[in-house]
Amino acid sequence: MAQALPPPTRHIQQLKSTCTWFIWKGTNFRVPTTTLQRPKDQGGWALPDIALKGRAFLLGRMWTFAAQKVSATAAFLRTWNLTDAAGNPPHVGKIPSKLVHVRQYALDMAYVSPSCTNEPLRKLRSRIYGVLRAIRGNTETSDVMRVVHKYSDASWKRLWTNLHTAGISDTQRSTWYNVIHDLTPINDRLAAINLSENNRCSTCGAVDTTQHRLTQCGMSQMIWNWTRARTADITSTNTLYVP
Repeated sequence: MAQALPPPTRHIQQLKSTCTWFIWKGTNFRVPTTTLQRPKDQGGWALPDIALKGRAFLLGRMWTFAAQKVSATAAFLRTWNLTDAAGNPPHVGKIPSKLVHVRQYALDMAYVSPSCTNEPLRKLRSRIYGVLRAIRGNTETSDVMRVVHKYSDASWKRLWTNLHTAGISDTQRSTWYNVIHDLTPINDRLAAINLSENNRCSTCGAVDTTQHRLTQCGMSQMIWNWTRARTADITSTNTLYVP
């Protein structure tokens, strides 16, 4: 549908809500959609921007119409010399304001390099989406993520890269993503928003932090030590000797 008509704002919001509901599944703590849309090496999940994705579909379809001689869209594009590479910087003053889609095409396609003759439409749409994402990233102010602000000395880019390149399942990767973002509903956080009577661990009475829950309390310490030992064995086995 987005190839023919731009999706209404309320439909975009509904799609976002559906996606985030599937991702979070009712958890207490979560990160904003804008964080999920970040590249993976910047702490996101490379979640598509639905509004820009829809626009890329429409622009790609209009590009294919430019080669046709019978469509109204092709006639509009020929009238304002938009059948080839659009002028940069874009000039839309002469295009009637009622032709919003043609104006948007002139604005966006001015920053997209011309398509070669044999380029598949799917690849063209992907290039357009990449340009739109880059423009959005350059014009919006990106807030520092809460966990980055809290632990500013950590090597975050390396940490995110290690997370996404590790040979683990998607479920395990998602679990660690929550842990790294400090989204686990531990009593220390629940008590801060009055969802728990205190910040103490119900098992041992110590302050219930993420580290305490995962590596210190009960069976966690034994499991963590076993995991560290196995990781060390795997790393030493796979390490190549370089003389």
